[in-house]
Amino acid sequence: MMLHPDNISKRYAGIIPQLHALGYTCMLKGSDSDQVCIMRIGRADTVDIFNDSTWRRRDGMQGATPQELLDLMKTERSHEVEHHLRHRDLRALAQDALNAQGIAVTGVRAIRILVDGSMEADVFLHTGRPQTMSIEKNWDATCRQWRADLIH
Repeated sequence: MMLHPDNISKRYAGIIPQLHALGYTCMLKGSDSDQVCIMRIGRADTVDIFNDSTWRRRDGMQGATPQELLDLMKTERSHEVEHHLRHRDLRALAQDALNAQGIAVTGVRAIRILVDGSMEADVFLHTGRPQTMSIEKNWDATCRQWRADLIH
């Protein structure tokens, strides 16, 4: 049984807030070809969503449900956090720490490490507005815990 395309689009649109919380920008657009819609996820390949509710990313990854797509993005995000920790990428870690706190930051323009070990970061929120935010001094532990939470 095939789902009505509007229902399929709604199901995939339902994971967009969770993708934003991971720090991804995301758009869902209708399509004129085989797919019901196309999902563009920042830092990841475009995802084609088909009439039977399956999806295929243009890099070859594929799945059957919106939850499988979300799970893939969480796994990839956990690998990014691990990379940021290993390479001590402070701008990326600032974004990771804020995303871990539920703040939908999509980019970090600049950071400042303060004398107490905390950070201030000039960030772009999902809404596109730049803002300066404070990050507690235990930001590395926050990132490590978030990484562990993403893979479980």
